[in-house]
Amino acid sequence: MKLQKLHFAIALSAMLMSGGHIYADDMLVVSGSDGRLSNVSVADITQITFNGDNMTIATVNGNVDYQLSSVESLTFDLATSAVDEIETSLSEDVTLNVKGGVLSVTAPADVPLLVAVYNIKGILVATQAGKESVSIDFNNMASGVYIVKANNKTIKFTL
Repeated sequence: MKLQKLHFAIALSAMLMSGGHIYADDMLVVSGSDGRLSNVSVADITQITFNGDNMTIATVNGNVDYQLSSVESLTFDLATSAVDEIETSLSEDVTLNVKGGVLSVTAPADVPLLVAVYNIKGILVATQAGKESVSIDFNNMASGVYIVKANNKTIKFTL
């Protein structure tokens, strides 16, 4: 039950992006039950895993481990919704575009793309692979919060 609440808190605590662009200082903020804050650059995160009473945030610089009992909340500052029309860079060569409920990820011709969509329970509900351009149509999906992973970058998508 606590794990489900934490997954829910991760997805729902996301703040809206400012101006539709991701900057290098975009952070995942881990608020501790002791009032301390820990910031992890979203650009550096490669994976977040839960194992028993532990949460591990894997980054390009190594792992950061947390005891779930000491985590009050998690806040992502990167989020989008089906009604937004945005275009933003996820990295130097990968761009995300949302228009009309369709999420499109583009890259240069030689860059492979892998986009995976998970529901709030962590269940894979859609996946798309390709080169140059990959699209996921959210218009036929149930309303809710989804986690989208595009080439190792993760965002929240609200429908």
